[in-house]
Amino acid sequence: MFKYVLGLAAVMLLSGFTPIKQTGDYSDVRGHVKSLYYNGPLANATVSIPEYSTNVKTDANGYFEIRGLPTKWLKLEVSHPTHQPIKRPIHVEPYGTKYVELYTDNVNSTSHPKVVFERNYDVWTSDLYGQNQTSLTEKQARNLYRTYPVWSKDKSQIGYIAFESSSKVSLNDDGVWVMRADGTMPRKMTTVLDVGRIYHLDWSNDGNQFLFMLQDRMFVYNQRYGTQKSLSGVLTRASAFQHFDAGPVWAANGERIVTTAFGVDFNSSFRFTPNQRQIYILDQQGGTRQQLTREGDNYGPAVSHSGRRIAYVSSVSGQPEIWTMDIDGSNPQQLTRLKAGRIGQPRWSADDRYLLFTSDYMQQYKATEPKELWAVNVDTFKVHMVSNDAIHADG
Repeated sequence: MFKYVLGLAAVMLLSGFTPIKQTGDYSDVRGHVKSLYYNGPLANATVSIPEYSTNVKTDANGYFEIRGLPTKWLKLEVSHPTHQPIKRPIHVEPYGTKYVELYTDNVNSTSHPKVVFERNYDVWTSDLYGQNQTSLTEKQARNLYRTYPVWSKDKSQIGYIAFESSSKVSLNDDGVWVMRADGTMPRKMTTVLDVGRIYHLDWSNDGNQFLFMLQDRMFVYNQRYGTQKSLSGVLTRASAFQHFDAGPVWAANGERIVTTAFGVDFNSSFRFTPNQRQIYILDQQGGTRQQLTREGDNYGPAVSHSGRRIAYVSSVSGQPEIWTMDIDGSNPQQLTRLKAGRIGQPRWSADDRYLLFTSDYMQQYKATEPKELWAVNVDTFKVHMVSNDAIHADG
């Protein structure tokens, strides 16, 4: 038996075999560093985790791997003699290698559109390639989680949903909040003192109306008049109750709402019909429902700033992909061919040239939701990662 153990140990040593710790305490990070100046891979860049004195060099394709990192939030840094440095928080995921793409320029460029996103319940901003990342809320009161950030039309303000993180929940701070684009002067606009969590925020182009969800109900808050109403209370037609709306957004003029609706089968104990999500457009009161999609599983609509196009996620080609269509449901067009497992609700960039979305299509770990933020060019269909660990983005 002693000889057998020695023989097995020798085989493991000679073959380079490393036992994997099954607790998920350690994992790996891999990715690419790319140059916006060269429009290609950045070779010989140093990628490091300073906390653990770990660093590697990118190869000719800009590729790197860092192995054996603890599965927690770490600070990743990239340096290169001719390019701007990158500093980025990154969450190392258990039971699977995390993939990241990092972009840098030779100068501190501000020419790319600015985006806002959520990371670990804080609100962040960056440009469309993940440069100049700034946390706006990490120095604010820590008793609140902040989520679903959205821009005002002129990008002078950011709206978001906040809810209390304390175990002694009072609901006093739960609601829709607004702050300046630099994170200063946060103030609560409205609240719903009711059972359930507020989620999914959209802000009308006129700056007056917020649209959000509370459990299974859509709410509209008008800050000009200080009024708040539940749209669920005015859906009086019997057929309207056969739909469960989720992820609503304003059409550009704020007079109509585009939403995902789950079909409900009243003959099956109110169960949701599998794969029957479709995109609808409603009037501001939640009625006059017009169905825009009919084939496949369709969800996550986002109306362009021009008001002429709707982006959404559809499985009509076999896997969830990003599609667009005209505001009346005509001219559907597939933009991505990722063959991804999951894709989150898209959002348009300010110039309507890009669509932001979350996806896990490059990841080798399993998570409850996609957590990497991507962008697709609506003209060229080219896809790039905006940032790691970024969700609920708005352009």
